Amino acid sequence: TVIIDTHAHLYPEAYLDLIEAQGDKYPVRIGRNTEGHRVLLFDDREFFTFFPGFYDVDVRLAEMEAAGVDFQVLSIAPPMVFWADPDLGRALCQVFNDALAAVVRAHPDRFVALAALPLQDPPSAIRELERAVKDLDMRGCLLGSNIRGRDLDGEPFEDFFAALSEAEVPAYVHPILPAGRERMWDYRLDVLLGFPVDTTLAAARLVFSDVLERYSNLRLILSHLGGALPFLAGRLASGSDSFEGIEKKISGDARDYFQMFYLDTIAY
Repeated sequence: TVIIDTHAHLYPEAYLDLIEAQGDKYPVRIGRNTEGHRVLLFDDREFFTFFPGFYDVDVRLAEMEAAGVDFQVLSIAPPMVFWADPDLGRALCQVFNDALAAVVRAHPDRFVALAALPLQDPPSAIRELERAVKDLDMRGCLLGSNIRGRDLDGEPFEDFFAALSEAEVPAYVHPILPAGRERMWDYRLDVLLGFPVDTTLAAARLVFSDVLERYSNLRLILSHLGGALPFLAGRLASGSDSFEGIEKKISGDARDYFQMFYLDTIAY
């Protein structure tokens, strides 16, 4: 049996260096704790500490060995790049993707990688997707559950999903800055509860907006066991058929479209 970890984030030091070099210009910052470790700060709130396993490939390989993991699909994670202006977003993605491609070339028997994309500028995201897949041999990409508060089914991302469908590579949907987070600062509910809820919201919108119907060869992987989707898919589907006044954009049964998603098993 081969154990493949599809939810594996790696933070290349060049990517962290570029964020750290921005100082306090953006709401996302890289600070240092008293032990010298980098710390991710979102709006001056400490998000997590970058211990060596986050960025040191040798440490990562040793941790994989200890955990019995044979193979990882590497990807970006919070802070992602959507907080940056388009120019910085493009630069961060290029640095990140080049670095991950180098890791894969050095260890092709242990890793493949998903591309980071500057989706705050969809035309740039399309170009970087093409470069990452064709030139860097990356196997897909990672999407935020929203992009700076914009839902994935919105008009700005229409051309991107067309390009992703044509590329025929999978996309991983990972939560970021969930809707309603102003009510979830306490107890870190923004991460503990908001993240899986935002993934569920993204999945429902992609189904009901007919994105999955129009691009039926999209392969989308939902983080954290799909959030609440396994528990709410029936309610969403039956409710969309029974409630009056619901705009119906899909021609088929919503249940069939929910079955199109892949789910990881990082449910805690």
